[in-house]
Amino acid sequence: MSQNERLLKFIDATYSLKWLQKMYGRKQKDVTRTVPKKKKLPIKSEWQRKALEFTKKAFEELKQPVTIRQVHYYLVGLELPDYKNDLKHYNKLVEFMLKARIVGEIDWSMITETESLAYIPEIWGVSNIEEAIQKAIEAIPTMGKNPWDEIGKHIYVFTEKRELFGQLNSICEKYYVPLISFKGYGAVWTRISKLAPEIKEKLDKGHKVYALVVSDHDPSGLDINRFYMALLKVFHHFELDEVRVALTAKQIVDYNLPPNPAKEKDPRFKWYNKMFGDESWEVDALVTKDIKEMQKLLEDAILRILGNDIEKFKQVVNENAKLADEVRNKLKEKLGG
Repeated sequence: MSQNERLLKFIDATYSLKWLQKMYGRKQKDVTRTVPKKKKLPIKSEWQRKALEFTKKAFEELKQPVTIRQVHYYLVGLELPDYKNDLKHYNKLVEFMLKARIVGEIDWSMITETESLAYIPEIWGVSNIEEAIQKAIEAIPTMGKNPWDEIGKHIYVFTEKRELFGQLNSICEKYYVPLISFKGYGAVWTRISKLAPEIKEKLDKGHKVYALVVSDHDPSGLDINRFYMALLKVFHHFELDEVRVALTAKQIVDYNLPPNPAKEKDPRFKWYNKMFGDESWEVDALVTKDIKEMQKLLEDAILRILGNDIEKFKQVVNENAKLADEVRNKLKEKLGG
């Protein structure tokens, strides 16, 4: 039977839920079986209690969601007798954390996921013109000079860790540093090609440009680091300084990070295995040292680059904040607010 003949068999298919369930041999219980029968989540193990405590504490401290992998490595670091660093226990954690969110033990916003993308239109909920004007004034962004232009240095942070974007961005926003996250080599080509004119302009002015990288210490994590730099330095011929923020062999040894088996099916496994053996390490594991360790490493790297220019940088930032306040006040005066 040809492909077209196969398709013609379903030319009038409804693709309804019932049709799809019949097609795949699935029933409604395949979804509902995940939902705990009781509204209160039963805590049967110490690791379950610790997982919930960590998630709530981390969200409170970071003001950002955590990844399931971070929760996993936190539990591994506790060396609990009933939780091991293996796929079996990780899958149990995934199921448990899903149930915890379903029953409301933890909020959905506390765990990050980047496998879905959504556009949500934002409409300000205002009841009158005065309230709308006030909202618009408050929404005025930071304006003025770019503090990095003023000191002749520029930083770009690159990462493969999309799930950790929010946590990394909390530091990047603080220092007005661009953060670029990729999934796949094609995306790297596209994004860096779009960035190239901007980087070239800065280099042509005689400014220093730094590329900071955060990626896993595994076959693909190290190779994507290589690929970033190859595009920037070899393809685009940019003279820039590169800094690997995480993960490094030194961090793995110093923090005694828990390993994972390197993926043998990864096309880059062969060369990685020759260099580092058959174990790999994830950025998420840094939580075994401290909840904010990844952010600390990134902030320290940025501060080292700022060096003696930190005071001038702060001065420009403060001047920008004053300018934004002046604009808001003048708008209020003109609008009678």
